[in-house]
Amino acid sequence: MLGVDCILDSEYIAKLRYKKDDYDSLDGICNKAMHLITSHHAIKTEELNLNIIFSDKHAINTQRLFYFSRLPYLLFYFYHVFEGIASIIHPTEPSYLEDMNTRISAGLCAINMLIPEKYKTNQMNVLSENSFNYLSQKSAFQLENSLNQIDDFYRIMVSGS
Repeated sequence: MLGVDCILDSEYIAKLRYKKDDYDSLDGICNKAMHLITSHHAIKTEELNLNIIFSDKHAINTQRLFYFSRLPYLLFYFYHVFEGIASIIHPTEPSYLEDMNTRISAGLCAINMLIPEKYKTNQMNVLSENSFNYLSQKSAFQLENSLNQIDDFYRIMVSGS
């Protein structure tokens, strides 16, 4: 339906959103952020503690890295769900869609480059690889594997070219 079925993993999306007891799930970290005390066995608050309130700098950084290594995947999915529904009501101009897809693809590539190896997922790697291929097929983009590549992705995100 969305045209990204071969890129996105629907089971992984469901796991990210709903499966409390899975390491990759955002449900656990989100529940801990919203509730001072959680009792589900997978996200149970430690004794004499309050969720996230007393996290030290290292724990906060770890939580941030985990959260922001998973969020782009879901946002990409949500974007395509919204665009699919909105296009039924009023189709988006193809040139605008292409520009948005170019910018989003560059953003996904840049984000995946910044995710520490410990937090990388196969699903985000596949999405980033497909995004890179999409950008590479556009004749205006000369992308090379280099340390400056993140600057190229940033330029594309900002300017669309």
